[in-house]
Amino acid sequence: MWTSVLLVFTVRISRTLNQTGIKWASQPDVSDWLVAPDNKLIFSVISFTSILIILASQVQRSRLIESFILAIGLTLVYHYRSATGSLTSPWQHHEVITDGLMEARLVYCCSLALVICSILTVCKTLFKAQGEDDSTPFSAYQKTLARALDTFLMGLLVLEALLLRTHNVVLLALFYGVTYHTYMPFFLHSNNPTWRLALLYYWLGQATYFALGNSNSLSTVDIAAGYIGMRAHDGLVALILMSLATYASPVLWLTALIKYQVKNATSYTTMYRACVTMVVPNALLLCVYCTLVYAQRYHLFVWSVFSPKLLYETMRALVMFCAYATVLIFASVIDKHGKISQSKKQ
Repeated sequence: MWTSVLLVFTVRISRTLNQTGIKWASQPDVSDWLVAPDNKLIFSVISFTSILIILASQVQRSRLIESFILAIGLTLVYHYRSATGSLTSPWQHHEVITDGLMEARLVYCCSLALVICSILTVCKTLFKAQGEDDSTPFSAYQKTLARALDTFLMGLLVLEALLLRTHNVVLLALFYGVTYHTYMPFFLHSNNPTWRLALLYYWLGQATYFALGNSNSLSTVDIAAGYIGMRAHDGLVALILMSLATYASPVLWLTALIKYQVKNATSYTTMYRACVTMVVPNALLLCVYCTLVYAQRYHLFVWSVFSPKLLYETMRALVMFCAYATVLIFASVIDKHGKISQSKKQ
């Protein structure tokens, strides 16, 4: 009961924090009140609490070194916000606004370190499984692989906490720090089929995507995210950072889904079904909208209304299909080593 109330509360808070669309354009957002200079202290306390929630939700599932890197990364995120003047820092008596270049680059290093740790853990586990001389089943390494994906998810959380707008760290804590660890276990343990879980994660990714302030308008693209930690313009790096900031929620929820699949069923077929279930809505939506844009190619608002939506969907498909391809490659490697272990056991 209380988990459903928590979910409704989370959705309601996310709905009022970033209101998008023409229908809600005249109504003030909670984020407008938070970022006001008069509420800077309250905003700082809320942001600090949100960072603590993210840290607490991940620390209990990670090793000491990974928890330390995560804590350093999130602390640097707060320090970056205070250096740029968005938040109040308790360790700065005199407010000095800078570009936060050093802090942002250190956050990138922490995120990269967590991602590298997860990759090394996966490689070590696979090599160990391949070199086993006894009949140890590959299922014995599922827990290690799930922990590696947890570390990868931590790296993404640190990166997104930096790239997202300052007030969106509250949603990051609500969705990934609270909802995922309270509501999701009740749903996951109810023996739902793979396709239903995949659709649930897809819906959560879409809901979080719009809750973070994204829409079908190019005006909602956070261009500033592409230049965090950069001293000069670099088109490729800016494109990657803006893509990560815009499509953070689908990628994070996809990572969470794969972690669950690895922990419970590492067969290639199961993960293949999960990816196909999530690919179908993306591909279907893109195909339908391409057809509509072609049919409305002579419409008066084709460049102001239809084209931005098509650009969003095309970029989303590109980002997500790359993620799906990575997952399927990972699943095929797992399946290959699983068969090797089974053959040794026989």
